[in-house]
Amino acid sequence: MTATRQRLGLILSLLLYAAAVSAPLRSAGALADRSGCVEAHAVVIQLLMLAGVVGGLAVGAPAISGVQRALQAMMPGADAAQRAGYLRGLAWALILLSAATNALWVAPALNMALDAQRALLVEADVLLYAMGVLAGIGWHALLDRDGWLGLLLMPAMALMILSSGVIGRGWC
Repeated sequence: MTATRQRLGLILSLLLYAAAVSAPLRSAGALADRSGCVEAHAVVIQLLMLAGVVGGLAVGAPAISGVQRALQAMMPGADAAQRAGYLRGLAWALILLSAATNALWVAPALNMALDAQRALLVEADVLLYAMGVLAGIGWHALLDRDGWLGLLLMPAMALMILSSGVIGRGWC
């Protein structure tokens, strides 16, 4: 990825983050939380995660290069195939951990508690964005130039979580 594409990816990532934490989306989320619905928060969560994935894809190549150097330093006796296997395993772990965070934020009670505590809400937003960045780096590690497919798969995974019946009144 060229430096210009990396910068554009980071700018797009930050713009998506700003949109996700904007006042209109916040107020819609708080209103939905009081009604016991999670769809507004689900949209915000996905926007935060996707913003992070875009940022992770933008910085994926240098991040993976750094991880490869760290693996080489920490595992001097391992061959390149073993280190590549560890890198793939780490990438899958990051993606799955990122997807698992979706399940945490679909409980209306948790969302209402976050709405009441502004500092916790900001921390949760940053956490979700960071998890998206890590997932984006993971997608880049697994798929290289086709890492953008993670932008399609992440919302699909989240939709499966929301529509699985875990939340009875998810879509009011």
